Amino acid sequence: MDFDDRTWMQIDDGILRSFDEAGAYCEGLNNLGYMDWRLPEQRELECLVEKDDDMPPPYIKAPLFVRSDAAYWAKVGSTCSAGVDFVNGSTNTYANKKLYIRCVRNTQ
Repeated sequence: MDFDDRTWMQIDDGILRSFDEAGAYCEGLNNLGYMDWRLPEQRELECLVEKDDDMPPPYIKAPLFVRSDAAYWAKVGSTCSAGVDFVNGSTNTYANKKLYIRCVRNTQ
C-alpha cells in the first residue's frame, strides 16, 4: 500500500466519537469537494506510523497532525474496530471508548 495513493484529513475535528459515530461521520463527510471519505482500515492508519528513536512522539509521517495523547479509530474487516496510538505506534482494541478520527479517501 502506497501512502501517496490516499488523501487524508490533514487535522482531526477535535471531537471524540464512538466507533459507529466515527464511521457515520466519515461516510457523510463533504470535504475538499469530495464525498467519498471513509474510516481507514487498520493497515492504512498503521502506514502513517513512523518511529524514529531520535525524535520524540507523536510517531507520524509529516505533514499530518495528530494529538500527542490520543488514539484514532480504524476498521478491522467490515465491522470490528481498532485504534492506532501515535504516541507509541501501537494498535489496540478499544471497547466502549471514544477516539478521534482521521478520514481517508482513495486518490486513484
